[in-house]
Amino acid sequence: MASHTARVASLSWKDYILSRGSRSGHIHHHVRVADHFTLSGHSQDVCGLKWSPDGRYLASGGNDNLVYVWSGVQDGSGQGSSSVHCFSEHQGAVKALTWCPWEHNILASGGGTRDCCIWNVNCGSCINGLDTQSQISSLMFAPNYKELVSSLGYSHNNVVIW
Repeated sequence: MASHTARVASLSWKDYILSRGSRSGHIHHHVRVADHFTLSGHSQDVCGLKWSPDGRYLASGGNDNLVYVWSGVQDGSGQGSSSVHCFSEHQGAVKALTWCPWEHNILASGGGTRDCCIWNVNCGSCINGLDTQSQISSLMFAPNYKELVSSLGYSHNNVVIW
């Protein structure tokens, strides 16, 4: 799969679709058919990708400090694929993305500085913001509890359950 001309920085599977994000800012979808398609929006590295649990949305985070939420890519054809939201509230590269397992319209995103946002993608708004006091390396909703877990880099280098 050699469609990228720059570093491939992130991957995410959904059924038969493999989504790849690259330094060029493009997201390429490879499906188990002959045709592949590309989503364009980011101006820098796509360094985070995550499909929603119900497969309706793909979230992408970039070195351009943006979070995109894409729809219309669930069938693999690329027809009608578009950006539903572009969130620009982060102050650093967005590598950490996770979808809520019990509310499929809730997305958490973490910037490389210290900011975490929790989004409602149905209405396109930030419903909560967290100042983690440290770089966010990854985010994950706990599967059995209504908690968000963050792993943090500089300067705290720890794990926090919110």
